[in-house]
Amino acid sequence: MPGLSRQGLGLGIVLTVNDPTGLTAVPDEAGPSAAQNRMIWAWRDEPDGVIRARVFVPQGGIAEDEATGSAALRLAAAVGRPIEIRQGRGSVLYARPLASGLAEVGGRVELEEVRSYRVEGAS
Repeated sequence: MPGLSRQGLGLGIVLTVNDPTGLTAVPDEAGPSAAQNRMIWAWRDEPDGVIRARVFVPQGGIAEDEATGSAALRLAAAVGRPIEIRQGRGSVLYARPLASGLAEVGGRVELEEVRSYRVEGAS
């Protein structure tokens, strides 16, 4: 895929695409069958801080995550400015870096499915 670059944000592998329309044709190495968790993102409107993102979490049993707040926090810290992330079928996350390496996130998330998880050691 042209314009593809890799960077580490502590999210597994992060792929950056120059054109958000390229996110519809995700390369096989970054798709849900990949062994590692991956985030793929592109500026949709860089001056306004709008990003289109896709996140695949096969290690957590999630083919594609509808909205990933932890990834939004790290991405806002990495780009060093407030961002609006459009992810999944209609989720919108707002994240911004704060002082001392912190960040905050909020937004609106589309319910895709309900999942149950067993936590080891919990009663």
